[in-house]
Amino acid sequence: MSLKGSTQQFITRKIHVLSDADAWRYSDKEIIASARRNWPSNIYDHYIIFLIRYYTEGGEPNYMEFRFECKFACPLHEHQFRARKTKTRSGKLWTSARQCEERQQIKANPETTAQDRKDLAWICIQCSLLRTPPGSANMLLMIPGHVNSGPHDGSFLSSPITEGLKYIYSSLASVAFSHFQNVSGAFHLIVDGWTNITPTDSLVCVVVVWQQEGRVFRSVLDLAWVCDLRSEGFLSDFTSQCLERFGLLGKIKSVCISNAPHSEQLVQDLCVKHSNLRPDIRIMCYPHIVRLMAEAFISFLRPQPRVTLMKFINLPSEDESERTVEWGDRPLHHYLSEPDYNAEIVQWAVGKAHQRVRRLGLCVEDNVLQSAHGVLSKVKGLEQFIDETGFPELREIYWGCSEQGSDSEANIPTARPRAFGQWSTVWDSIDRCLRFQPTFHKLLDTNIPDLGGCFLEETQLKLLEDFHRCLQAFHKLGIILSRQEIPFLHEVVEELFTLRAHLEDICNDRLGTNLTSVARMAAAAALSAYELIGKGDMLPEVYSILMVMRPTHKLQWFEERGMNTQRISALVEAYFEENYPLIKRENDEEGLVDLVTAQTDNLKTYLSSSILSEKVIEERGGLLSYWNLERKTSPRVAQMALDHLTIPASSVDPTRTLSGGPVTTNGLEAQVDRDVFRAAMSIGSWFGTPVLKDIDAVANILEEHPCT
Repeated sequence: MSLKGSTQQFITRKIHVLSDADAWRYSDKEIIASARRNWPSNIYDHYIIFLIRYYTEGGEPNYMEFRFECKFACPLHEHQFRARKTKTRSGKLWTSARQCEERQQIKANPETTAQDRKDLAWICIQCSLLRTPPGSANMLLMIPGHVNSGPHDGSFLSSPITEGLKYIYSSLASVAFSHFQNVSGAFHLIVDGWTNITPTDSLVCVVVVWQQEGRVFRSVLDLAWVCDLRSEGFLSDFTSQCLERFGLLGKIKSVCISNAPHSEQLVQDLCVKHSNLRPDIRIMCYPHIVRLMAEAFISFLRPQPRVTLMKFINLPSEDESERTVEWGDRPLHHYLSEPDYNAEIVQWAVGKAHQRVRRLGLCVEDNVLQSAHGVLSKVKGLEQFIDETGFPELREIYWGCSEQGSDSEANIPTARPRAFGQWSTVWDSIDRCLRFQPTFHKLLDTNIPDLGGCFLEETQLKLLEDFHRCLQAFHKLGIILSRQEIPFLHEVVEELFTLRAHLEDICNDRLGTNLTSVARMAAAAALSAYELIGKGDMLPEVYSILMVMRPTHKLQWFEERGMNTQRISALVEAYFEENYPLIKRENDEEGLVDLVTAQTDNLKTYLSSSILSEKVIEERGGLLSYWNLERKTSPRVAQMALDHLTIPASSVDPTRTLSGGPVTTNGLEAQVDRDVFRAAMSIGSWFGTPVLKDIDAVANILEEHPCT
């Protein structure tokens, strides 16, 4: 090497140790060359390196920064930046380069690209359905055998899966937008998770429900974190953006949302933003209502709370019992968490029950109530004793005591073990305890230690038997609400009407079963909980439409319950004419076709016809299939029926219907970035719908992926 070449190389190396100010006089090429000679890693070969110079506002040199651009110009490989004088190593550059090289390997094998896309689509869907992070041990179990047996292991697919999830989700909105333009009928909006307002990591989940060809689908539009909902109106803006992206503006028929006070504001904000929405479109979350009714009922068997805060509502005194209850006007972040909120409502309902039984002339002594509050503690103590006993035969006897079976319609199917105290499991615990009593008394005679604390006095045993009998009134509603399919409002409204009537009979002692005064007061508390949460939740016409549009019910359902059918008929017919008008066809200049259609496709004709049996509806494929078939002869009436009979009764997903709690994520949000998390939580809910029918549909989306 010549002396000149050696000197130039020395100067180039020396530039790297200079400060930005001292190195400023050298060219970009010299500064980059100096840095490159001092970077030993070969990962830099993946990049084209540029130098960016920054100046102060006065035009003086400030600092320099390197920009690393992918040499393959892959649009998914974002540019990387690093300050010239930094101790940062090549970790981030290495990770992004490795991911890009994996993409290039997939792209470089055109003979297997189609199959690779299908495999990738399948794994992405599995990750979304099971909420499993890419690259995890569980993900390896999802990889098809022919992929896993190749020259690479499962980690090779971590990056393609991550980017595949993002790309599928980013494409979903446009795919759904195009599809929904050809879907007639209404859509129903759900805002899930919004009751969990205290934890900063709680989620808000915007969901849409719709029906096609007799099937109902529930899909996630997007998610947001509560900690991001700081600015006023953020949630309504966020929800509106979701509706706009998916082409659902002007198509929403109802909004199902939690029953917390702040939820009303969201509906009002949405109505202001969208003129087609009315305040009465809000549907309450009925699992929450039923759960609170049951909790209020059961609360008489539980220990009394030590502190009564009453932060949400003002409990009226006995003289003010008819005064309207008002919610607090505190800012959103000042409200309690959902468990505290529920406890406040239960306490209020118990207070109202005391007032109601006094008006009925029923006297409940304090010592009787005190004894009742210790019953469930003894039931729980017995279960703990059985679980901790060293005799397997005893456990088998106890846990085999319940007659609940998979074919039983009287009880809510519940897997054991489960947290004691959730209302859906209390009946099972009471049932086992009552059936175990003969064995329990034999054990007492043998003087087994620690068993005496579980002994139920005669009055307590009578209470337990009464509550066991009364709680069965909740079971049918529990079955409807806890099934895996979407519970519909028309089903819940009918059963809730029956439940309330039964509770009224219990409260007023019309059953002739000699129930204890505590059981009657508990029924009054359950009714009070409904009155607080459920009253005024929708206009009467919605309830009426739901029942009228069931061919097995029509007006006869109201007549059997002593209601004014003429008023209901007039109300529903007026709603039909206003919202489902007859539209004149372009090729029917004389109006003859419209005249014939109007004579058959109207609500009066439908209501005057005979009701159908459940068997006939089942033969047509079910209620929704029946109305889809009726579209051929009565399109307007059928559309009104489908729009209302598909209204959901729950704002939570089936896994949380009876237990409450936050949106289920399996901890995925802690293992992936937010974009991947949103994609994984959403994509699985679209799979199997007309928007994303099967794996081929997912693979077709990935075909447009720039690097697959």
